[in-house]
Amino acid sequence: MCNANFDDKAWDKVDLPHDWAVALPFENANPLIAHGAKPLGRNYPETSIGWYRRVFAIPADDAGRRFTLDFDGVFRHAMVLFNGHYLGENFSGYAPFSYDVTDFVNYGAPNVLVVRADATLNEGWFYEGAGIYRHVWLNKTSPVHVAQWGAFVRSEVKAGAATVTVTTEVQNETDEARMCQVASTIVDPKGKVIGKAAPAGANIPPGGTREIEQRIAVDKPALWSIEEPNLYTMQTAVDSGGAVVDRCETTFGIRTLAFDAEKGFFLNGKHVLIKGTCNHQDHGGVGAAVPTG
Repeated sequence: MCNANFDDKAWDKVDLPHDWAVALPFENANPLIAHGAKPLGRNYPETSIGWYRRVFAIPADDAGRRFTLDFDGVFRHAMVLFNGHYLGENFSGYAPFSYDVTDFVNYGAPNVLVVRADATLNEGWFYEGAGIYRHVWLNKTSPVHVAQWGAFVRSEVKAGAATVTVTTEVQNETDEARMCQVASTIVDPKGKVIGKAAPAGANIPPGGTREIEQRIAVDKPALWSIEEPNLYTMQTAVDSGGAVVDRCETTFGIRTLAFDAEKGFFLNGKHVLIKGTCNHQDHGGVGAAVPTG
């Protein structure tokens, strides 16, 4: 099935995110009651394992880029193959995972992604679904780029002003050292540019990463609160070789947090009662696949 010519006409066409368990018939068995009464487990091998297959093209002029496949979540035991190459396995139904597939890409020709999902074993005591129940992304970057989850923003508020610190991890996936410059810009909740950091550079060794830290002052920030969840955007641009090679955006809120052993939690100087719940994924009636938007 890793061959582009494999006949999959008899397979169901599905959109991701997808949960095949919700479409299974109900099974009146005591061990299944807490799991939505769906036939998953060691006694139901014919409905506990599923295969996914996707054929797609990558243009020839993308040669030289880096490609990663990012899985937000597969329930449960996932085995991933790409163009016939075994990439690996992920055993947690809740942890995201990714693979660099650059070396296996067929440029200007079909590429075949195959995923085997095995929901035989459960992780919780509630309905957990089965299959690729979260998004899958094919990410394309320059060889010099912001690392995955590589931009981190934090803030400190004093006397009506804030100092925003952004730490950017830049990755160099080439065989040579590369110089880079990082430019960081803050956009306020209304879309107006309200601060920029002076460009900061670093020499990144081949196959290595460097963290670049910058600070930006924000006067009279619109604080994030429960009543007014104001969000700013950090725009990050990476320049290498005289051209911008990567961009990313990070949303963040500016606020103060404080804990007092006697009085409790304070948000922006205001006492807030933290209300906790015993909350877990449990979508037995509608399935575990919940798309964004």
